[in-house]
Amino acid sequence: MSINGSQEGLAHIALALCDPEDVVLVPNPGYPIFQMGPYLCGAQTVCYDLLPENNYLPDLDAIPEQVAQKAKAMVVSYPMNPLCVTAPRAFYEKLIDFAKNTRL
Repeated sequence: MSINGSQEGLAHIALALCDPEDVVLVPNPGYPIFQMGPYLCGAQTVCYDLLPENNYLPDLDAIPEQVAQKAKAMVVSYPMNPLCVTAPRAFYEKLIDFAKNTRL
C-alpha cells in the first residue's frame, strides 16, 4: 500500500490486524501513533516500558503472562525509538520465541 509515511502506515496496519477488544502491546516511550491505530479499531493497548537500565530493549520477561497471552500484536520500535542504537541478535531470537509462545 502506498502511504505518506511510516507513522501513517503504523496506524493503517492496525485497521487490518485489530478488532474491538483485541490487546496490542506498545512501547513506552513510543510514538503516539502506536496507540492511536489500535484505539481507532476499538482495541486495548497495554504499554511495556523501555528502560535505560535495560538499554531500552523491551524486557519481555516483565510482560505479565496473562497479558502476553491476550495480546494479538506487539509494536517493537527498536532500534530507532527512543535511541539510535541496535539490538543484539539474541534479543530478536528471544522476541521470536516470545511471539511463538503467545498469540502474536
